[in-house]
Amino acid sequence: SNTAGAELFEFQFNEVRYNEVANAASTTAAPASATVSVAGWQVDAGRAGFKGDGATGALGNSGLVATGHALDQSGSMTISWWQRMNTATGTSLAYAFGGTGGNWRCFTGGVAGTGLWYRGSSIGDVTSNAINVQANPGVWEHVCLVVDDSAGTAEWYLNGVPDGPTLFTPGTHTGTNSEYHVGYHTSTVSIYTDHYDMDDYRHYTRALSPAEVLALFNGTENPAATNYGTACAGGSGTPTLTANGAPDGTAGNAGFAISLGGAQPLAISAIAFGYSAGTFPLLPLDLGTVLGPNFAGCMLETDALAVFAHLTDVTGAATQPIPITGGGGLNGTHLYGQWVTFDTTVGSLTAAIDINVE
Repeated sequence: SNTAGAELFEFQFNEVRYNEVANAASTTAAPASATVSVAGWQVDAGRAGFKGDGATGALGNSGLVATGHALDQSGSMTISWWQRMNTATGTSLAYAFGGTGGNWRCFTGGVAGTGLWYRGSSIGDVTSNAINVQANPGVWEHVCLVVDDSAGTAEWYLNGVPDGPTLFTPGTHTGTNSEYHVGYHTSTVSIYTDHYDMDDYRHYTRALSPAEVLALFNGTENPAATNYGTACAGGSGTPTLTANGAPDGTAGNAGFAISLGGAQPLAISAIAFGYSAGTFPLLPLDLGTVLGPNFAGCMLETDALAVFAHLTDVTGAATQPIPITGGGGLNGTHLYGQWVTFDTTVGSLTAAIDINVE
């Protein structure tokens, strides 16, 4: 649940676990998660107040993201991300995004020099002019590419500042790949995260205005509630855990709630909440060791500091309200939840949910 985010992809890179990162996009046009080549998430505790997420996560350490989505891009788009250079690529190529089965890609190094080139779409090369992404090692910078298909313009931005447009025939922008990649193109060489840490990668299916790009640079992550981990099916199938909106810590959301669905009707259930997830020493915990053989292999993903009991209704559903206060005091907080149902035949468990208050 993310009502304000990018339409195709929004990878916040806060909680990359089990080689998986949640897609916090505002639509379901692309898969809900992507595969990451590194099984952990990169801790960066010195980044308090960073414009991207204000917390501790980033994609680095040669991490590659395979989205599982076949790109058929036509019309306008905006792609943005935060990056921090660790090692300059020099004349060597490094691909920020690309894919397989097509030439749609973005890179620095090579003919791009110290700038960025968008290449392989129907509109030809979109090159940066004054942008130098290799000039400030150790500094987080915001990068954005806006393709306005209606106006026939494509333009790079660095830290909210436009670099000058490339002109093309309006209504002609297209690009394809059999699978969209972040951090590499076609093969696991020339990896962007060999040189840069990346965060808050977004792909909009529209052209953002200059004011909106500047707002991305000056803003934070979007509030989002995303799933992670693996569900454990019960007698009525595999249960789900979803949010009814965005956990907006700035404006507040008094009606925010998460809901259980697909569980056994009229069964005892419980929602567990905690502030720790994959970094907690005992997690993931096999509930079979605690609740008996009916739950063997069902993995608890949160430290369960608070537990609330429910009775599912005749459809196998239940709802837990979580009012979010406004004013920004909770921004940057992550709350993790997971719902267990005591089926009469076999226990069931939802995947976990990461509630990112922003």
